Amino acid sequence: MGDLLSQKKYHLEYLICRANLSHCYNLGLKKSSRLKECPRCITGGLASYVDGGITRLNKNSFSDGEIDFRTVAASSVATMQRIEDPSERQTPRFEHALGKYRGNIETTYRSTRQWIRDKQLDAVLCFNGRIDHTAAVVKACEDAGVTFVTHERSQFGDGIQLVPNGNCLSLASYSKMAAEYGNRPLATDQATVAARIGSRRFLGSSSGEWRTYNNTAKSRSWPISDTKRRILILPSSHGEILGEKDWATSWPTAVDAFEWLIARLGIRPSEVVVRFHPVWAQRIGSVDGDHISAYFEKWCREKGYYFLPANSDVSTLDLIASADDVLLTHSSAALEAGLLGKSVYSVTPSYKTTGFVKSFVSPSDFEAALANAAQDGREIIRRTLRHIYFVARRYPQFCGTVQAVSPSQYNFFGGASSERLERLIRTGELLADDATFSSSLDEENAVISEIETRNWSAFAEQRREPQEGVLVRKRRYGLDNILRWRELLPAADR
Repeated sequence: MGDLLSQKKYHLEYLICRANLSHCYNLGLKKSSRLKECPRCITGGLASYVDGGITRLNKNSFSDGEIDFRTVAASSVATMQRIEDPSERQTPRFEHALGKYRGNIETTYRSTRQWIRDKQLDAVLCFNGRIDHTAAVVKACEDAGVTFVTHERSQFGDGIQLVPNGNCLSLASYSKMAAEYGNRPLATDQATVAARIGSRRFLGSSSGEWRTYNNTAKSRSWPISDTKRRILILPSSHGEILGEKDWATSWPTAVDAFEWLIARLGIRPSEVVVRFHPVWAQRIGSVDGDHISAYFEKWCREKGYYFLPANSDVSTLDLIASADDVLLTHSSAALEAGLLGKSVYSVTPSYKTTGFVKSFVSPSDFEAALANAAQDGREIIRRTLRHIYFVARRYPQFCGTVQAVSPSQYNFFGGASSERLERLIRTGELLADDATFSSSLDEENAVISEIETRNWSAFAEQRREPQEGVLVRKRRYGLDNILRWRELLPAADR
């Protein structure tokens, strides 16, 4: 993005940490030392690409505004400690981790405010905007009245997720565009792209996503016999969305939401299977997920629900295929359920405008959620297919020129126009990267009929045509060779 703007003669300035903070998410997650982690960060950071225009965070910076470090850092600490039970946020352990951000968040905020003022910046491009010190940068932009755009990797890899004046979890632009294109029929090539992405999730061969789960699972039948209905509950971790206004619901916890929905649908305990999230069996950094599993296990035992632990080798996809209804928070398993034509309920706003999930955030929202979601299996598949294409090719920007090779490696191609980025910065309005659609249902109907056969291999075998003209953007001093060790690490831990 910097190259695109430089080509149009924009003046670029860069703000980096460069080991000037005593604490950050990476240090807390890995429980590692600055001596070990900071050189890694510096080696792979912005300074490895550019020579000039660099400003470092400085604890002596001055700004007019103030920032509440607790509010800004709470989500990062909850994510770092993998907190699900609200009571864990009242513990000395949580307070101790939060206290490490004191002074550091303020330094980032003040440095950003002074940087914006001294450099007379018109706009700021910032990574993520939710986690860690990036949240302080976003708050500084808001308080300074400066336009900002956050960027992240896209869900399926290709393109760049850009969010105007919001962090990576902001739903305003996302929900608006999802609603618009949920009503647009797909052309054959578009529906095929979406089907291919979905099929690879079923086959465990998706290479562009940050994390994949349950890829070596074994096929099993529904674990409860002689039941009238089969209800599958797929909870997810809450830490990342803690405090996010766009994700607010009326329930204190996901458990409370599930309990309300279970009562509303008249579900009996003997009809329920709760599948714990596989990531809870994995260590992220230095933190395992055992306490999350314990939290949900206690709930299941108290209510008499059958549960499968996080390390279970039972196929989640088989459970979805056998279920009558799937209840979840914001799990991407809604995509597989939707492609199977299943009835899906979400107790968060993540799927609120997609048209294939009954997504609601309060009891008063429930009837509208039922009315706004497809009911027929074929229509559920249709809206799911459109949503996958939206997530893959409409919402991310520069999909044709930024293509994922692996979760941490990309190819960049010529032909990208700075006008898309310039317009986004100028207007704050996100436009679909691919705004085309079919004039009838005929083309996507043909693909839907193939999906209904569940012959996933037929789609997955289709390969993207090789593209010429890869742009090589080398780091300074041969640092690309040093960073090759990252590819030896598991995806998402790089």
